[in-house]
Amino acid sequence: MVALGGVLVLGIVPGPAGCAAPVIVASAGLTVAQYGATSYLNGRLDAARRVPLETVYKAALDAMAPLGFEPTDTTEPDENDAYLATRQLDGTSIAIRFTRVSSQVCKVEIRIGVFGDQTLSRLIMSNIDNQLVALGVDPNVIKGSEE
Repeated sequence: MVALGGVLVLGIVPGPAGCAAPVIVASAGLTVAQYGATSYLNGRLDAARRVPLETVYKAALDAMAPLGFEPTDTTEPDENDAYLATRQLDGTSIAIRFTRVSSQVCKVEIRIGVFGDQTLSRLIMSNIDNQLVALGVDPNVIKGSEE
């Protein structure tokens, strides 16, 4: 039994016959959508936040300085997307793409170098989330649902 980010995960180990038993997930009050969806696959971190694209883009720009990164290339938000790039000290590229999913949802993709770096990608996304909070935006609350 393991608790992960507000979700309690219960697992059953496969038996001697080699058949895997089902994994049971019991919610402890936060669904994935309420917590903010994030995944890491094939060297890229994908995240979705309940925040307009322009706000997430500004938070990302603000999140770079505390990490010691200076943006080297940017594309300001337009109707559909935005882009931010920087480099690590060793020259490895960091690319962040923002895609408007709706007026209130933005998808963020972070790619570091050719093969990716999960740890640094998650640190950058965490810093973006912290900047959203500093801007007075809770990426985990839908407007109109604060009752």
